[in-house]
Amino acid sequence: MTADGKTPPRADRARRTDAQRNENRLVETAREVFIAQGTGAPLCMVAQRAKVGPATF
Repeated sequence: MTADGKTPPRADRARRTDAQRNENRLVETAREVFIAQGTGAPLCMVAQRAKVGPATF
């Protein structure tokens, strides 16, 4: 258990395909947005351009 009382994710468990795909899109999109607009770009813009919901971000 972690300090906050939550159980950490199991390292031996495969990651969901959609979760990995969303992460890849977010990282690539964030890179593009931050290069174009700087680090002050709103995170909601990154989520919108990556086509994921704000909760996914």
